[in-house]
Amino acid sequence: MLSGIIWALEHPNEGIVEAGGRRFQRNLEICMRYLGPVVGK
Repeated sequence: MLSGIIWALEHPNEGIVEAGGRRFQRNLEICMRYLGPVVGK
């Protein structure tokens, strides 16, 4: 939710977009400080 709000503030002219149409790297930059270590195995 937080990363979606920040994305909307950073891109005010984009309008409504689907979640798959956005870059996930920026979302991870925002969320990682709250998630802690994330490991994929």
